[in-house]
Amino acid sequence: MPMYEYHCQDCDKTFEELLAANHDGPVPCEHCKSENTARIMSTTVIHMPNPMRGAVNPAHRAAAAPPQCTAGKGGFT
Repeated sequence: MPMYEYHCQDCDKTFEELLAANHDGPVPCEHCKSENTARIMSTTVIHMPNPMRGAVNPAHRAAAAPPQCTAGKGGFT
């Protein structure tokens, strides 16, 4: 079941509810029990392995880049 975030218009509090995706109806505020609530857009966090970050975020590309070849530049022969 997805987690939804709601904001109460009466007490100005924000709260989360675990509801079925097809839930249709009022969700009472957990603080004041008012049904004058609205679902709000929640932020999403995506976790991915470190090598994948470079493909998504340019700031991580240097950290995700493979090591440079040193053959012929004073490396082992």
